[in-house]
Amino acid sequence: MGDFWRQFYDDPQLRLPAGTYRITAEAHYGPPECAPTQQVAASIVIEVVDAPDPTVTPPVNGTRHLRLDGIELDYPASWTANDQGWPSTGFGWTVAVIGTLPWGPCARHDLNCHYQQRLQPGQISVDIGQLFLSREDICQLGRTRSDLEGRGPENPIATGSLARVDGRPALRTDYDVRQADYYRSDEWRSWVIAVPGSVDRAFTIHAKYRGPGVARMRRELDELIASIRLSPASEPEPGPDDCGPPFPPP
Repeated sequence: MGDFWRQFYDDPQLRLPAGTYRITAEAHYGPPECAPTQQVAASIVIEVVDAPDPTVTPPVNGTRHLRLDGIELDYPASWTANDQGWPSTGFGWTVAVIGTLPWGPCARHDLNCHYQQRLQPGQISVDIGQLFLSREDICQLGRTRSDLEGRGPENPIATGSLARVDGRPALRTDYDVRQADYYRSDEWRSWVIAVPGSVDRAFTIHAKYRGPGVARMRRELDELIASIRLSPASEPEPGPDDCGPPFPPP
């Protein structure tokens, strides 16, 4: 139980493994200067059973469907998904991790521990996140591609292109890593996709993968991106909500 309370304090949305748990709440009544105080305690026993993740549907035609806040997509049925969600840190944060890279000897909520796991041959890992574009909105980034500037010989070779994903402006970047990173990736491929109604906020998709099977993994990523469906904006934001050239037309 000690481990449970420590983990629950760190992550109140902790998803418990299957098992039986007793949870006790205690309250103390009476002014502290008057002793003894009255104590009231109540306990409940809960039974946790294995159940499918409600955000992930059973496989259909070789894919599974992942539904997150504001975005839905399909991914290969052979991949796993962790959509635990993690606290926001700064201007960008991760909302789900999918792929074939095992989670490792890590608690489900421990993203930092998972990030220490290296790719083995034939594995892929894809982070899905959200981002606030604080310096340049996606339209400006599309015109300048300033995100690719200042790269030295120690950085992976990067090439950028512009696209639309579910009608929204998107930046795509390909990195030729050649197993020079910590994860031993052959390539990275990433997208920044403007959310509906804004050019300052975006969804991010970042994939790292290691061969053999690089061509297949590229194809799986292309199919994943083609399956993305974004939720309409709940409220209009001030300023422009779309980009013109050099982005393709909607």
